[in-house]
Amino acid sequence: MRQEIDSKPDRIYFLEQGLENLRHDADSLKGQESIEARIALDEVRAKIVEAEEELADLTARWSSEQETKKHLDEIRGSLADTQARYQEEADAGNIEAAEKNCG
Repeated sequence: MRQEIDSKPDRIYFLEQGLENLRHDADSLKGQESIEARIALDEVRAKIVEAEEELADLTARWSSEQETKKHLDEIRGSLADTQARYQEEADAGNIEAAEKNCG
């Protein structure tokens, strides 16, 4: 489950693969001189721009989500530490110390 959360989303992966295919298509059309090839090359280039924009947006959003998740994990860890310290103090009968140090 953790690897699934941390790994790159399928949509980003498939966009990257599609972008590579489009770039390959563009490279193969560059050497052709027919009108049809030039039109096809323009269409492929437009699709490349569109895919790059979508990929940049999704990657930025995913990176932001990863940073948020990391920050939440740090907060959870800090909260767990505070709860453990409180419980140690409370178990030792030091309720005032527990509330002072952890509250």
